[in-house]
Amino acid sequence: MDRRIWLLGIVLCCVGLSLLVVGCSKAPTPEGGGPVAGMQPRAAGPSAAETPAGPKPDTLTQAWEGREKVTSYEMTVTESDGEGGTMLVKLGDGTAMKMKVEVDEGWMIMDMAQKAMFMYDADKGVAFKLPIDQSEAEMGDMPTFTLGDFDTSVALADSEELDGIDCWVVDTTPKGAEDKVKLWVDKKHLLVRKIEEADELITFTYDRINGVADSEFDLPEGVEITDMGAMLEGLENLEVPE
Repeated sequence: MDRRIWLLGIVLCCVGLSLLVVGCSKAPTPEGGGPVAGMQPRAAGPSAAETPAGPKPDTLTQAWEGREKVTSYEMTVTESDGEGGTMLVKLGDGTAMKMKVEVDEGWMIMDMAQKAMFMYDADKGVAFKLPIDQSEAEMGDMPTFTLGDFDTSVALADSEELDGIDCWVVDTTPKGAEDKVKLWVDKKHLLVRKIEEADELITFTYDRINGVADSEFDLPEGVEITDMGAMLEGLENLEVPE
């Protein structure tokens, strides 16, 4: 068992926090934290009629430059087996910077700027701050769902209407990976709408595009926050049982 995970388990048991594990598919998965089972998909985004007119781009990179920019949204992920979940995402230059997922006891908030995860227990009115490693997140702890996670130099050859949304359809690879995936990306916002890899199929629907307030990613004012990072550092020298 990984040393850091074992130490984290000790700390969480000591403080009596029961963490709900939020499942993630292997990359590529969601544009964020993992899906929460049982959540229902939201309505799809813009219709094909809303796709902006103009010269046809040759690559996804060119299409990205002409997109209608997105700063936030509510995203629902649905996997092949019907499992899925909904999360709020705050973006910075197309990259997920904050993500919020509801769990039974409260919320889980990922803040990439602070490199921290906050677990908020609404019943007790307390929150726990845990460190996250940016490199580890990019390697799989965080989901792959924004276009920036993929090779965008690929040529645009096909297009298809997906649930009334006009999309580019391309074969590309997630960054740092070798196996190709098929990607459906809407032409208006360049949001990933569907990913197909081998026998896995993941779909994404969006609501409240550019309509999620920054305050929705904040913990309630005055909430007590316990920083688990310092506690973890104090346990680094403990002997781990075989």
